[in-house]
Amino acid sequence: MLNSSLPWTKDYHSLFSKKQLSHAYLISGRKGIGKKQLAEEISRKILCKEERFLDSCRCNSCKLFISSNHPDFHLIEREKEKKQIGINQIRECFDDLFESSFLNGNKIFLIYPAEAMNKDASNSALKILEEPPKNSLFILVSHRSQLLTPTILSRCSEIKVNTPKREQVKAWLKTEGVEDRDVELALNLSKNRPIEAAKLLSQSLNENRELFISNISDIIKKGENIILVSEEWSKDLESLPIKIEWMVDLLRDSLRHHFYQESCNTTSDTDHISSYLGKKVNNQTLFQLLEETNKTWNGINDETNLRIDYLLKALFISWNIELAISS
Repeated sequence: MLNSSLPWTKDYHSLFSKKQLSHAYLISGRKGIGKKQLAEEISRKILCKEERFLDSCRCNSCKLFISSNHPDFHLIEREKEKKQIGINQIRECFDDLFESSFLNGNKIFLIYPAEAMNKDASNSALKILEEPPKNSLFILVSHRSQLLTPTILSRCSEIKVNTPKREQVKAWLKTEGVEDRDVELALNLSKNRPIEAAKLLSQSLNENRELFISNISDIIKKGENIILVSEEWSKDLESLPIKIEWMVDLLRDSLRHHFYQESCNTTSDTDHISSYLGKKVNNQTLFQLLEETNKTWNGINDETNLRIDYLLKALFISWNIELAISS
């Protein structure tokens, strides 16, 4: 469950005191900066049986937590191949709410990501948050807290986690054994999000990036493989959001080239595409595609039941029609 503590999250630990706990917390911030791990570390600290918690603690509670077997810690997240957290998942975990704690302490319910709860699940969670049982603590982790209902937000003490500084992330990645030549690329493509950068590096970043550029080039130039690529991308929902972000970056870089032709800070491995688009495509078209690509990103991340391959196919067709690079 837990790796070593993330250095940029340690300052947030002081906001959780065993003597002054709220009944519900919302940990919010950008995806890929370590919010879930922070929530797990805080949960372990609260459940720990020692008076003064240490990372090295191996009390009975900490041993159970480290082995992912703590009976008073409940993680509620999307089931495999599901886009939403359903009401049955909420109900099943909340059946334990009014039971005594196994270790005579707190019970913790961690919902991740909170915005993935469907309407019924959200309503069920709200009822519990309005009248929480004694010694029960709720931690909601959210990448997009604006999607949560105002009533749920009002029941939680919000802790906003900031994106760590670039140098801090670089130092951490190096301690994880990442080679220097890969760090800068990973940070650029992940927008300095450390967990996202580490994930990219673990998934053959250079190969995936080359495949992305090849796919996009074929779509723009020839309109080839639109159906095939949309189906392939939709099979990998975990990496799909970052690919759409890369499409957004490409359009933003194109706009930079359009307005600042001499020198601009753009992504190096797609600069040959963005510089061409910036010179050949009018800014209104680029802005229009940027809006459509952002809408697709929202559609993918809003936990709806839309057909992802259809969304992608429509987006790819728009790119081909509007950008229309001839060989």
